[in-house]
Amino acid sequence: MFTAQGAGLGTTVVAANALLMNLFMAVSYGLDGIAHGCETLVGQALGRRDLREARGWVWLALKLAVGGAAASSAVFWAFGPELIALLTDIDPVATTAEGALPWLIALPLLAAGAFVFDGVFIGSTQSAVLRNTMLASALLIYAPALLTLQAHGNAGLWSALALFFLARSITLAWVYGRGGLALPSP
Repeated sequence: MFTAQGAGLGTTVVAANALLMNLFMAVSYGLDGIAHGCETLVGQALGRRDLREARGWVWLALKLAVGGAAASSAVFWAFGPELIALLTDIDPVATTAEGALPWLIALPLLAAGAFVFDGVFIGSTQSAVLRNTMLASALLIYAPALLTLQAHGNAGLWSALALFFLARSITLAWVYGRGGLALPSP
């Protein structure tokens, strides 16, 4: 959806967005690695019926993910134009990507919770939580934001994506905070 909407804004925008999304994908691999570790460790702790240990793994994963996201955002802030220059020498694409760079800087911090809690709820075999929060975030936040912010061009597109990741992080954290992590039935 993000790429299709960006394509409607022209080839320069879709190229700049693809470049920035490649940088975000590098961060997402790291966040996903933390989520996969959390998934395994939470699943093992719950299998041993040790809710305290499972919550300890969640806390550690959140600290690592937020730390990694903050470090990634700092790198994008400090070296964003240089990273963009490594990936393209097409001036209009580089200029457009640099204009959207603040969104790339914010995205890892907004998405860190979503990655970790995906791992938590997969590890605790609660895929319905993931489905429900994904649908709520997509239908109640992303789609309306995309439609509402469409007049703002590429900034509106990035705003909608940022709101989607924030909604995923918040809804999953809310479920977790309300006791969403529970011991499996014996």
